[in-house]
Amino acid sequence: MVVIKDRTKIADLGNDFFKDIDRNGSEFDEFYGTMFNANIDVIEKYLFPRFQKICLVIGMGDGNAKSGVADYIEGMTSERFKILEKCSEEMKNRLQDGSLTIRFTHKRLVHTKLYILDSKDSNKYRAYSGSMNLSEKALHDNFEMLLCDYGLKEDKLYQEIYQSIFNQIYDGSADFADRKIINGFLGKTTVEEKKIYLLDETVSALTDADNPIGISAKEILSEKRELNGEIRDFDVIQKEKRDSIEVLNLIYDSKGFPKEKVSVMDDEPLRKKLLNVVYHDEDPNERFVFENVKASDYYPKPLFLYDDDEKAIFETPMYGSSVQHKIVPPCEISKQDVKDICDIVFFYRDNKQDDESQAVFSFLMYVLESANIWKIRKVISEHGGIVENVPVVAALIGQGETGKTTLLKIVSCLTIGSKEHIVNAQDDMFKLKAGVKEKLANNQKLTEAEKKNPFSETPLVMNKNTWEFIQRYMLTKSSITPICIDDPNIGLIQSKSAENPLKYLSNTYKGAPHPVVLIAMNDRNHNFSIPHQIGRRAYAFGQENQFRQISKSEANQLTHFENDLSNQVFLYLTYWIDAWLDNVSDEDYENLSKDFLYPVKQAFKGLLSEHALYDGMKRYFESDNYDIKNDNGRRNWLALLSDKNVLEKISFNKGDETAFIPKDCFPGRDGVSRYFDYLPAKLEICPTQVDAGLSIVIDNMDSWLGNSVLREKYRADTGLAHDEHEIKIAKIQAIEQGKAMAETQFKLQQEVKKQEEEKRMRKKLGYKLKNLFRHDD
Repeated sequence: MVVIKDRTKIADLGNDFFKDIDRNGSEFDEFYGTMFNANIDVIEKYLFPRFQKICLVIGMGDGNAKSGVADYIEGMTSERFKILEKCSEEMKNRLQDGSLTIRFTHKRLVHTKLYILDSKDSNKYRAYSGSMNLSEKALHDNFEMLLCDYGLKEDKLYQEIYQSIFNQIYDGSADFADRKIINGFLGKTTVEEKKIYLLDETVSALTDADNPIGISAKEILSEKRELNGEIRDFDVIQKEKRDSIEVLNLIYDSKGFPKEKVSVMDDEPLRKKLLNVVYHDEDPNERFVFENVKASDYYPKPLFLYDDDEKAIFETPMYGSSVQHKIVPPCEISKQDVKDICDIVFFYRDNKQDDESQAVFSFLMYVLESANIWKIRKVISEHGGIVENVPVVAALIGQGETGKTTLLKIVSCLTIGSKEHIVNAQDDMFKLKAGVKEKLANNQKLTEAEKKNPFSETPLVMNKNTWEFIQRYMLTKSSITPICIDDPNIGLIQSKSAENPLKYLSNTYKGAPHPVVLIAMNDRNHNFSIPHQIGRRAYAFGQENQFRQISKSEANQLTHFENDLSNQVFLYLTYWIDAWLDNVSDEDYENLSKDFLYPVKQAFKGLLSEHALYDGMKRYFESDNYDIKNDNGRRNWLALLSDKNVLEKISFNKGDETAFIPKDCFPGRDGVSRYFDYLPAKLEICPTQVDAGLSIVIDNMDSWLGNSVLREKYRADTGLAHDEHEIKIAKIQAIEQGKAMAETQFKLQQEVKKQEEEKRMRKKLGYKLKNLFRHDD
């Protein structure tokens, strides 16, 4: 939404930039604008129909790592190539006839948004200034502001502010394309020829003796010195810095003067290197390329970056973008946004064949704390704690159709507001053979055999490629956005091959922000186990039960979870936890060291209490964090005690509250030890392990399993069930006898009453007769 205000009248002009132009500026046929970026589609859609002459100056700088010259070169090569490749015939024609002028700045960062409406046939003007770029997002989605002034061209406001500022920016820019450039570009047939042509033209402008774009040797030396200075520790900016220095060194000598064009463009290795740098065609350390696809293309969009100096989150539309804006902490969180998270937990409680909501609750807590995991590790490290015990990967594990991918879509919406950027681990990128990948990364040609068969679907190859991808993303340092990966091979975190990359990611902590990874994977063989060293660093969550048949309203609720969730709770909690971690007391640290999810549970509990939702979620906060070892152990014990043959071998002693399970009941050579290890020690189900078998405390086991299998078996085997049955029968008989005796007693009482009544009636009749005879006498 664009808020447009009339600065003269202090009045509201609405929220549509081009509607205001149609209402109040239809007399103007010339449009002059300066902006940070502009979208070609916007130019063609909105400006072409309204204006006969258009002049745009686009500020290509980002203010971080590039220099003015590097910005200019990128604009006139890579950016110009992208625009010319996709622009319409009308745009090409207007660039050629001069009715459209596009210029790129080559000085320092230009972030000004200024738009002036003019006409040769009028002495009036209309100007807008503010925050809005010429993009669909700025026009319709972002919150932008424009102030509008208008008047006569002889006004001091117009001449000394609007016209003056535009001219200053215009003078520091270079023409994007004229008739010569358009014809030369269109005359080339291949992509490489077009790129080379634009590079030649750009270098010609820089190395021309007259230096028409006005960059002095002093400016070049100044930019070199600045680029060699310290910058923010973002990988993408480090890369831009290296590229910028390389470009300057390739074109300018040590004194800041341009080398002769012939020494640059006739030196084939030098030319190829320059071509690769300006078009970003080769970067073996950063690229993972097949068919022009980069690993970074799979990163979440948008990305949230954490600035430790400002203690703030910045949003950028994608990895590598220089566009960033600060995220303001949400002041209030709606009850519906909080309730949505509760409803997700309840959905997995009420609609699964077995309740798996505790696992879902713990997983959601990890996700909502994921942007703070790096800082939790930092605090623990500063207190001398064990950083490796805070996991950097969370994995949903189970058989197919159990809601793992659904849950991954849900948490993607909860964090970045979209489910569209989940990485498919079965993508061809993860199947590339090592030799093919290395050649592509180094821009080498493939053999015919490699072209025909570049892929391998073996778990070894795919897991190795996936870990390289994960490691590359996690070491960006700038991002705190969790990345979601769906359907990798189960061995990704199960096999010993996962231990080294996980140890590297977990142990090489340097105190800088980093993201975490969220994974959903199928355990097709239903035999998942996780080595201890991996389990410390990867938090695993079991999802073994399928959904029961759900109703239409429940299906609609699931659709809501996958498509409509807000990420406001995630951003609110991230800021809350960040501030909490900056002021950790001794008591806070003690709680944190015992439970790394303590901060998010405290913060989320506050939101629940604020909206009167805590009572429904209380049991999850009072329970321990989900533990897959405990969950798998419980599942295995349930399966064991559902076997009739096993139950028949279990022995009991009357009056003893334990059950003895002999060793031949347990599968496998080490069955007794394995099943003993499954038991949570704190529940005191089995105090000790002996070779002959396990003595189980009946009620403690039944409570853990959520049934009464052992208690019922105990009652049956010890005769208690029979005794209880006899007692029950005796009670029933006693009750029946009591009822019969009461009924007999009642009948006797009724008979006595009847006899007494008859006697009374006879006596009464006798009195009447006696009185009658006495009267006759």
